[in-house]
Amino acid sequence: MSTFVPNTTNLPKVKDANVAILASSWHKKFVESMVVACETVLQKQGANIQKHVVPGTYEFPIAAQGLATADLELEAIICLSVLLKGDTQHFEMILNACTTGLTYVSLDLSIIIVNGILPANTIEEVIARTKSNDQNKGFEVGIATVRMIDWERSILER
Repeated sequence: MSTFVPNTTNLPKVKDANVAILASSWHKKFVESMVVACETVLQKQGANIQKHVVPGTYEFPIAAQGLATADLELEAIICLSVLLKGDTQHFEMILNACTTGLTYVSLDLSIIIVNGILPANTIEEVIARTKSNDQNKGFEVGIATVRMIDWERSILER
């Protein structure tokens, strides 16, 4: 498990940033914990949040593309899910396809997409990264999103 501790000290405000969270319906309890942690960071920094639930992780690229195309006010899209490794290659197939798909959507549509897909080998790894503490993956993703929005805004102001 990562020993990274998210640091919210001096985290910039992103007043009125429009952010969409895509959440997978698989492993709902764990994904919802990440969503809550992520929303906590975003709200504290002044972002406006819309939340969408999709059937699974595999649907993220098409859902992100649809959101980015339909809502030109969006500054970032966050994808949150848990992928638990099983006995087949399904885990790798989904993870690779989604990572590649999200990268294409981000680059093609010039929108920040933050990958909060949590791949895990065991349920214990999932539990450790979705607890209500500073190790929750949602906090990390929220912080990364705020920093990227702030960075992009600073570039666009030049």
